[in-house]
Amino acid sequence: MMNSRKLFSFAIFIAVALLFSCTTVDNTEPQAPVDLVAKFLGTWHVVDNATRLNYDVTISRHSAYPKTKVYLTNFADFSGRIEGEVVGKTILLHNQQTSDPDYTIDDGTGTWINDKKIDFLYTLNDGVNAKVREAVFTK
Repeated sequence: MMNSRKLFSFAIFIAVALLFSCTTVDNTEPQAPVDLVAKFLGTWHVVDNATRLNYDVTISRHSAYPKTKVYLTNFADFSGRIEGEVVGKTILLHNQQTSDPDYTIDDGTGTWINDKKIDFLYTLNDGVNAKVREAVFTK
């Protein structure tokens, strides 16, 4: 019969052996974080169907939230910039003032189709009428 000291030592040995035998080693390479904003960046040529306007919009990283938000400069052919939030393959536009104090963007979405195309659907409001507009961004 084992004495209590040997039994205790044996129990500790078994506990430590079990603890280390359950540990797995992950040899896979860490995944680089996905940059959701990158695909939208650059200067896009726009055909705005409602007004038959052609103009350029530059999409750049937001200074405070570069991983999740963007600036859209000259959106809707207004010289200033608005903000968009990137969620997956979409830029969400929330209610905001344009550079023209008479116009707001009430809401909108820009859906990334591929490296050469984004389809935008948004509401432009002049304080009297809210008009849904469609614009195609291409590179």
